[in-house]
Amino acid sequence: MMKRLMIAILFGLLPATSAWAEQASSGFYFSLAGGSFRTEANAPLPGVNDDRSIGGFAELGLDLAPFIGANVRVGALDTADLFNDTATFNTDIFISYFAKPQIPVGDRFRIYGLVGFTHLNSTVNGSIVSDGWRNDFSYGGGLEAAITDSIWIGGDWVRYLDDEEINPGILTSMDGVAGRLIFHY
Repeated sequence: MMKRLMIAILFGLLPATSAWAEQASSGFYFSLAGGSFRTEANAPLPGVNDDRSIGGFAELGLDLAPFIGANVRVGALDTADLFNDTATFNTDIFISYFAKPQIPVGDRFRIYGLVGFTHLNSTVNGSIVSDGWRNDFSYGGGLEAAITDSIWIGGDWVRYLDDEEINPGILTSMDGVAGRLIFHY
């Protein structure tokens, strides 16, 4: 129910984007990010654990107004070993859509939250086999600071998957901490 509500809210905001864009404080931005992602499996099986992997994403965004923005992230991760070398979790690609409430702190710093959803194409290989797209509510937050008027740096934490079922009885969560290099246009 919560996923459907967030999808309706986000898609409800999209038609207003062009009108708001004319009033946007900074306009469009593009960022590249990399960081550490933790994938965790929760299952009643021996040897189930969590694993960290390296990943990254490219992001397109729009500051709609000083206190709200929206962005889309497309990324991928390295393989995570969740089942003590008996199965691996491969994130081939993920696409995340976020509303971005933000609080400017002066002209060169801001704190923000992220609320949206993620589509993730993953493959589980080994003793457990599962393949396909997973969809889940996503949330997080972060900080951004200006280096110049058009180049910013930032960092955030995001929960991309929250107990998403990858196989009957096996729930997976995935979160990431990433550093971002942001180019404003």
